This record gives sequence, structure tokens and C-alpha cells, in this order.
Amino acid sequence: LNALSATYQQLGDWTEAEAAIATSWDLLDALDGTTAQAIALRAQTFNSQGGLQLALGQPETARQSWQQAETLYRQLGDDQGILGSQLNQVQALMASGLYRQAYLTLDDLKAEIDALPPSSLKVLGLQAIGAVFQVAEDLPMAQASLEAAIALAEQIGETRSLSNTWLSLGNAYRATDSLEAAIDAYLTAGQYANSPVQTVIARLNAVSLLIRTQQWPKVETLLAIVEPLLTTLEPSRLEGYAQVNLAANLQQIREQEPAVLRQLGAALTQHITPQNIAQHLA
Repeated sequence: LNALSATYQQLGDWTEAEAAIATSWDLLDALDGTTAQAIALRAQTFNSQGGLQLALGQPETARQSWQQAETLYRQLGDDQGILGSQLNQVQALMASGLYRQAYLTLDDLKAEIDALPPSSLKVLGLQAIGAVFQVAEDLPMAQASLEAAIALAEQIGETRSLSNTWLSLGNAYRATDSLEAAIDAYLTAGQYANSPVQTVIARLNAVSLLIRTQQWPKVETLLAIVEPLLTTLEPSRLEGYAQVNLAANLQQIREQEPAVLRQLGAALTQHITPQNIAQHLA
């Protein structure tokens, strides 16, 4: 059921994901909670619950779930489970804006991450290091860590994590004004997306830079894909972010010079009406 919840989370189906987790807790209540198997299942359920809470915009609650998972993994002496839970807590700290605390936590874990064999856990660690370096504005280190995470994920076939890593790498390229590299990274993130909302966010990031570099045919093509897809998403923190992002992109187009606006195709012109922009902010 934890795997089922994770699948629903990837699809952006938050209602079904919550139902799967609730069913897991009901089943666990019927087990002898002192066995190693029951403790491991409870830890896994707390991990799944934390992922859902973070996706729904509840980073502090997510961190509490991952702290509970860490406690249970410590009971089992499961070092990889402990490290995975701690890395998840770093994500929650970042989402809460507690960047210094995230940095200090990750600094304590870096030696453990470096010592890991090639694995999905090491990919997660490299991603976290890259994200923290990016916030600290150490962009060369951020890029190096994220590129290492992508190379390792591709080496071991860990494709589930590639979308988020390419998105972070695009942000790092963007911060150094490597705009074409950032566009390519965002488009690649969209190709590896595990859910419709990931696809939308990655492509909207690409759209913002395509507008900045005035690549209007590509802008029109991506908006024709993104806008209908956005209407299918369930309400969530990420869906709300995507709506605001799209509205900001459309407003950017609307504010172009009249000579540029006259060159736009009819389909793109229809996207930038005040009514359409306001609809995404409603």
C-alpha cells in the first residue's frame, strides 16, 4: 500500500494517495507492533506520509513524519533507512525556508553520502547537496553535485529522480545566465516527469526563458501543451504554484513591445488576454 500511495503521489492523485496511507495505518493497527516487520512497515508508512504532506504544502508536518520514520529505523539499526529519513527532513527544511538548518544537517551527513555505494539513496544525497549549495549561491558546486546525481541515476537506472534533478540543474544554469543550457535542462526534466504536475512545472520554467530569449514558436508549442494539462491537475501546493507561474509567463508576453506582439501567432495572442490570465489567478 505504501508503494501504491507513492504511485498515486507521482500521478498527482492526492485523494487516492491519502486513502492508501490511511488503509496502511488501519492494517498496521491490527499487527503486533513490536516485531521488526511491523516496525519497518510503520517506518515506510511514515516515509510515504511525509512525501504526501510535503507535496500538499505541509513541510513541517512532513518533517515530523520523517522524524518518526528515523526513530523507527534507529530501533531496527537500519543505517540506510536512517540516512534516507534524514535526507527527506533536509527537503522539508528547504521547503520551510530553513536553509541554514538544512545546510548544517547536510554537512553532518556528507561523509555518509560520499561513502555510499551507487544507489538511489546516494542519488538523493547528491540532489540534496546540490540544492543546498544552490541556495548558498555556490553555483559551481551545485552544478557539480547535480550533474553527478544525474550521471549516477542514469548509471543505475534510477529514472524516478531524474525529473527533479534536471529541474534543479536548470535552476542552477539559470542563476549563471546559461539560458540555453537551462532551457534544455527544463525540457529534459519534462521528459522524465513522473506526474502531470512535474511536466507542467518543468515546461513552464522553460517557457519563461523562451519568452526572455523571444523564441516565440517554441513558446506557442509548449503553451498549447501545458495549459490544457494544467486544467486536469488536482488542487495542491504544486498546482497552485503552476497556475501562478503560467499567469506570470502570460503577463510577460503581454508586456512585450507592440512590434513583438504583432509578430505573434493568433493562438498565442489568445492565451494572453486579461481574462485568461485572471482565470489562472482565481
